Amino acid sequence: MKIKLKELKPNPFKKYINGGVLNQEKIEMLKESIRQDGFWDNVICRKNCDGYEIAYGHHRLEAAKQILGGTHEVDIPVKNLTDEMMVRILGNENCMQNEEYAIYQVDQVLLAK
Repeated sequence: MKIKLKELKPNPFKKYINGGVLNQEKIEMLKESIRQDGFWDNVICRKNCDGYEIAYGHHRLEAAKQILGGTHEVDIPVKNLTDEMMVRILGNENCMQNEEYAIYQVDQVLLAK
């Protein structure tokens, strides 16, 4: 489904990981990647009453917004994802980046829930 970047909201559980603060260094690296290779829309989302929430890819999405603008449309699959699935997907994505820290993050999200 084609969705404008500005309509994609964060995973509601992202706020429990570093207060939802994104790593600016990572965003800058992803911006360079988008400049060179374009935006890879390897993100999934779910629809809720406020619009669309992404399961993961927060840094990639922010980089894309900064490079392409909020009105740029991307083709993103909309899935029927439960809260539990959103937590698991977010945790799995972070585990691939930093396994030890990601396990702590998932624990924090589960405790908050």
